[in-house]
Amino acid sequence: MLEKQLEEFKKIQEKIEANVETKVIQNLISVITTTDKDGDYEVDENEISQLVDRLNAIEGFTLNEKLFRQKWKKTDHSFGAVLEIVQNLMDANVPEKENIFKMSMKMSQRLIFKKEDSP
Repeated sequence: MLEKQLEEFKKIQEKIEANVETKVIQNLISVITTTDKDGDYEVDENEISQLVDRLNAIEGFTLNEKLFRQKWKKTDHSFGAVLEIVQNLMDANVPEKENIFKMSMKMSQRLIFKKEDSP
C-alpha cells in the first residue's frame, strides 16, 4: 500500500513540475517576443539589456545573467537561438555551473497554486 501511495505521489510531482515548466516557458516566450521592438525576430544589441531586465522580473527562476549573455553572444541572435538558450531551463542534465536558469521552488509553488486556480 505504501509503495502504491509513493508511486502516486511521484506521478503527481511529475505533473506539478511539468506544469511549472510550462508556465515559466510561456512567460519566457512572451518576454522574448515583446522585447523585439523592431519586429525582425532577432534580439539584437539594442534589445538584449531589456530582455535581461524582463527575464529578471519573471517569477519562478533566477537568471545567471553573465552566462546568459555569454551564450547569447555566441548565437545569431534569432528567436530560435534565444529559445535554444531557454531550453537550458528544461535540461536536467546541465551541470550546476552551466545553469542559466535556476528554478525557484517557492516561486514554482506560487505559480501552480494561485488562489484563482483553487476550487
